[in-house]
Amino acid sequence: MSTDTSDIQAAPAPFNAPNGNLILRTADGYDFHVYKLILSHASPWFASMFTLPQDPNTPGAGGEIQKVPVTERSSDLDLLLRTIYSTPRPELDWQRATTVLELGRKYDMEVATQFVEFFLKENIKTSPVAVYAMARRFELKSLAAKAAKETLNISFEGLLHGHGALLDRMSGADIRELIAFHDVCGQPLGTVVPPSKLLGLV
Repeated sequence: MSTDTSDIQAAPAPFNAPNGNLILRTADGYDFHVYKLILSHASPWFASMFTLPQDPNTPGAGGEIQKVPVTERSSDLDLLLRTIYSTPRPELDWQRATTVLELGRKYDMEVATQFVEFFLKENIKTSPVAVYAMARRFELKSLAAKAAKETLNISFEGLLHGHGALLDRMSGADIRELIAFHDVCGQPLGTVVPPSKLLGLV
């Protein structure tokens, strides 16, 4: 990944602080001035990286601020960093939540992933199918089981015909298990078998 330095732009506050001791350079040419201490506390991935010997040819190895190129676009990196900085937490929608979970896992940022899990728990009663889809995708087994149980408040027909876009983003196996879960829970057995067992989440 290469970016013409003449096109580099400064990231928005608070990631434009001149006293930051690390620069994360995004794929679309934005420099995020950040603090190694904050990243180290939030991310074992970054903490490990900072312990590695620095290549003398790496930008910043000569005493200037170290620059680390990342593959993310500025909007996505900004969103991720705001979950670990002492700034107002970003508002999430389903796409932004997905981005934070993906990057939180990539960089091993537990605070970021917990932030999204809280968002999912807040929406589990109003959007159980969406929560189930995301929980299965990211292997959040407990949340997936709870969301599946909440989908029982939706009719079988409503599940199939009212959530087509969400079902399109789920794997065939996950859809089959959710449909089977609804089918089984329509019988007396479904009242005594935990959702996690019916869905193969244990």
